[in-house]
Amino acid sequence: MSNPTAWLKFGLFAVGLGQSFAFVLVPPLARDLGLSVIETSTIFSISAVAWAITSASWGRASDKYGRRN
Repeated sequence: MSNPTAWLKFGLFAVGLGQSFAFVLVPPLARDLGLSVIETSTIFSISAVAWAITSASWGRASDKYGRRN
């Protein structure tokens, strides 16, 4: 894939697919492990906060350094 737009679409698809799997798989696993609803919610919350923080960091790095081609 040499087209940057294709890579972006692939990346967004992969992230969405990963999140979809997490939403489907984590609740049954949490029940099996005996986690409470609060503990399960915390797992999703930490994931969302980490994504928000790292997205901003990667955005700044991309703006600062640009492409390396």
